[in-house]
Amino acid sequence: MILIGVNYCKGNFIDNACITANKIIEEHGETCETYKDAKTFLSDWNKLVEKYSDGIKKNIVTYENESDFDSEADDLEQDF
Repeated sequence: MILIGVNYCKGNFIDNACITANKIIEEHGETCETYKDAKTFLSDWNKLVEKYSDGIKKNIVTYENESDFDSEADDLEQDF
């Protein structure tokens, strides 16, 4: 089986996923797939944080929601 035009990369982050995504955005061009993936990840991350916030401080996960947030965040980071 020959795959043409398929690129794949797997590795481990030195920093956390958010720091890595921000570095990709700074260093990769807007037409690069990694740039697009990083933008999507950060957008999804912010939506997840807001989902588990108190609705007032939308950028902070509440203590009582940490377990549910962590579970979904792990999945999101793994996909990224």
